[in-house]
Amino acid sequence: MRRSSLRRLRLSMAVLIGMSPALAFGQASLSSDGEPPVPRRDNYYAAGDTVTVPTIVAGDVIAAGRTVTLSNVVEGDIAVAGWQVSFTGAAHDDVRIAGRVVQIAGPVSGDLTAAGAEVTVGPATHVNGRAWLTGGTLDVNGVFERELRIAGGTVRLGGEFRQPVHVIAEHVELLSDARLRSAFTYESPRPALRADGAVVGGPTTYRAISERDAREAHAFRLVSSLLFATHLILAGLLFLWLMPGVAAALVGTMRTAPARSGLVGLLLFVAGPVTAVLLVVTLIGLPVGLTVGAFYVVALIVALLTTALRIGEWEATFFRWAEMGSPRQRRLALVAGVLTLATLRMVPVFGTVVVLCGIVFGLGALGLTVMRLPHGTPATV
Repeated sequence: MRRSSLRRLRLSMAVLIGMSPALAFGQASLSSDGEPPVPRRDNYYAAGDTVTVPTIVAGDVIAAGRTVTLSNVVEGDIAVAGWQVSFTGAAHDDVRIAGRVVQIAGPVSGDLTAAGAEVTVGPATHVNGRAWLTGGTLDVNGVFERELRIAGGTVRLGGEFRQPVHVIAEHVELLSDARLRSAFTYESPRPALRADGAVVGGPTTYRAISERDAREAHAFRLVSSLLFATHLILAGLLFLWLMPGVAAALVGTMRTAPARSGLVGLLLFVAGPVTAVLLVVTLIGLPVGLTVGAFYVVALIVALLTTALRIGEWEATFFRWAEMGSPRQRRLALVAGVLTLATLRMVPVFGTVVVLCGIVFGLGALGLTVMRLPHGTPATV
C-alpha cells in the first residue's frame, strides 16, 4: 500500500511540478501579424479567456485560460492549463496539459503528462516518450512507444502500446482495437472488461484493490488542485482586467509590509466570520450580516489572488524573468504564482497550511490598503 501511495504521489506531483514557472523563461510573443505561420525564434507565453497559439513556435509554450487551443508545431516544451484544452498540432519535446476537458490528437516527440476530469487521446496521437495520464474518464488511443502509466476513474484503452502499461482505476476496459505488445499490469476493484479483438501480447497482472483505493488512485487532491488553479487563474485574469491598479496596490502593500500584513490578516481572518454570525443571529442585523459574509468570501478570493501575484512577482525577480511593468507581465506572474500555490497545495497538511497563510497575508494586505484610503493613499498605481 505504501509503494502504491508513493507511485500515486509521484504521478500527481509530475503534472503540476512540470507546469511550474521554472520550466523556461524568455521573451514572450503574444501577437500574430496575420501572415502565414512561420517559425518563431522565441518562446510563447499567453494567459486569457481564450488562448490560441497563432503560429509555429521554435521555443516553449506556456499558456493558461478558459479555452486553450494548440494546432501548430511547437519545437520546445508545452505547459498548458485551462478549463478546456485542445492539442492537435505537433510537439517536438515534452507536453504537460491540465484542464477539465483535455483533448490530445497530435504527435509528441517527448514525454506526455496530462490530467483532467475528461481526457481523450485520439488515434492521431503518437507519443515517443513516456506518458503519465490521470483523471476521471480517460479514453486512450494512438500509439505509445514507451511506458504508459494511468490513474483514473474509468480507463478505456484502444490504441497500440509497445511497452509496459500500468493502470490503477475503478473501471478498466480493453476495446476491440487495443494492441498491448508488452506487459499489462492493472489494479482495480474488478477485472477488466476485454472486448473481442483486443490483443495483449505480454503477461497480464491483476491486483484487486478496494473501491476507496481506486478512487484515491486518480488523485482527488490532484484534480481538486487543478480545478483550484484553473478557477483562480480565471478569477485573477478578470481581477487584473477590471482593477489593475487595485491589484498593484495590494501587491505593493504586501511587498513593503509583510509582517503587518500577516498580523492584520490573522485578525481579519478570525473576526470576519465571527462578526457575520453575530449579526445574523440578532435577526435585526440579518441583512448586514449576510452582506458582511458575502464581502468576506470575496475578500478571501482577492486575498489569495494577491498572494499569488506576489509569489509570481518574486519568482520573476528571482529567475530574472522580467520587471512587473506591463499588463502582460502581471498576467504571467499571476499564472506562475497560482501554479506554485497549486503545486504546494498537493502536499498533505503542508499544502493546506500554505494556502491558509496565503489567505491571511492577502487579507492583511487588503485591510492595510483599505485603512490607508482615508489618509490620502490612492487605491490605484
